[in-house]
Amino acid sequence: MKKVKQHWIVLAIALTMVLTLGTQYYWNAIHFEENRVRVLQDIQKDLDQAVMNYYQRTSAAFSYTLIDTRSEEEQKENQLAMYELVQMDSMSRYFGDKQNHKMGEYDLGLKEAIVDLEGFTLVRGKTILETRPDLKQFTNRMSWTVHSDSIPLFVLEQEVEKLQTDGKFDYSYQLSYYKKDSLIIQSQPIEVEEVLISRSKFLPENDHIELGVNLPPNSLFKKGLLGIVLSVILSATVLFCLLYLLRTIARQKKISEIKDDFIGNLTHEFKTPIATASAALQALNQTEAAKEDSLLQRYTGIAQGQLDKLNQMVEKLLETASLHAEEVQLAKEEVNVVDYTKDWLERLKERKPQGSLVLQFEEGLSSYSLDRFHFENALSNIIENAFKYGKPPVQVAFSAKGKSLCITITDQGHGIPKEEQERIFEKFYRIPSGNRHDVKGHGIGLYYAKTIIEKHQGQLRYSGDEQTTQFEILLP
Repeated sequence: MKKVKQHWIVLAIALTMVLTLGTQYYWNAIHFEENRVRVLQDIQKDLDQAVMNYYQRTSAAFSYTLIDTRSEEEQKENQLAMYELVQMDSMSRYFGDKQNHKMGEYDLGLKEAIVDLEGFTLVRGKTILETRPDLKQFTNRMSWTVHSDSIPLFVLEQEVEKLQTDGKFDYSYQLSYYKKDSLIIQSQPIEVEEVLISRSKFLPENDHIELGVNLPPNSLFKKGLLGIVLSVILSATVLFCLLYLLRTIARQKKISEIKDDFIGNLTHEFKTPIATASAALQALNQTEAAKEDSLLQRYTGIAQGQLDKLNQMVEKLLETASLHAEEVQLAKEEVNVVDYTKDWLERLKERKPQGSLVLQFEEGLSSYSLDRFHFENALSNIIENAFKYGKPPVQVAFSAKGKSLCITITDQGHGIPKEEQERIFEKFYRIPSGNRHDVKGHGIGLYYAKTIIEKHQGQLRYSGDEQTTQFEILLP
């Protein structure tokens, strides 16, 4: 893998890691704020519920009913007697309570009770009348409920603390009672972060209660702990996968470098004995004995041919291994494409059966910047593949497309399956051909050709169909 390509991959992985962590942090911050808002809404409900609970309890504790049990004659003689009994300061005396019913001093623990007075029955509570069915016959009665003009804060604190315990969320708070925006009473003052206001319909008109709260961050953290844990697990999983991918890429690059070094070293080691054996065969062919012995000439010719094939294979491996080396630079020069290619293609044509290689040159082709050695090898690989895997004649056409040079290599094969077209330029890839072993190859020809053409800032692409196999080269 090229260093530049690996650099972009590492950069993309690092960016993905940063985006993943940033997204999870943003999501957790949003989730934390949502939890905070929900908690404040719950506390607001607790405050309104505490006010309502207070009034419900005081309504039950200070609900009175006075029943006139006198005869009709007695009621007519003294019609004001019932009203004289209904006095605030007499309620405790009638029920034997020790506590006066002054504002802010209600005992919410008062129990329901019935007191029989002379000619009257006084009932405290709402449900106790059901225990005295004998009183239902008396219809002359008076009912009322006693309320104070404000709420005792210590009673409201008890309600808030009870709801706080039930809600499983602990927070410090401060209660304040206002009448027409004037502070009447306040619990122990503390520094508060949020202020919630209750304007319950149970409160007297123009009154409101403020509840200042401090929300402990650890409690909010615990409330959203599941989401945070899942977020951490997801982030850790993504980071692990990305780091594993980065490690795998680094290992593959290392293996590729070792493989290329091995191929380069091995092929260099092969070249010396090949050259030596080739020189020895040539020397043997020059002897008088070899000239007179046709059988010896035949065998040395076979050996020389196989050495030439082995040398070609070594050269291809060396070319392929050199493609990854950053120090390899193309030695480009301005080349008259017609004169240059016609020369070596004519030599190649002589080695092929007559009529199997057709060359076409469009008139007026100009010079192009090429590396003679690598370009010749790249084009030769494509032409040799056409002879190996296709059917003659093989047509090589040179033409101009705008300012670009277009070279098409076409043979009369059966084309390349669509599913294989994306992979034919991969290194060492060969199209599966069952048990056919008659065509030898190494899967590096097209890979090498494409790499060299791209180093020329050109393009190599397959453009054949079911009837023909065609490759097209575009060079700027």
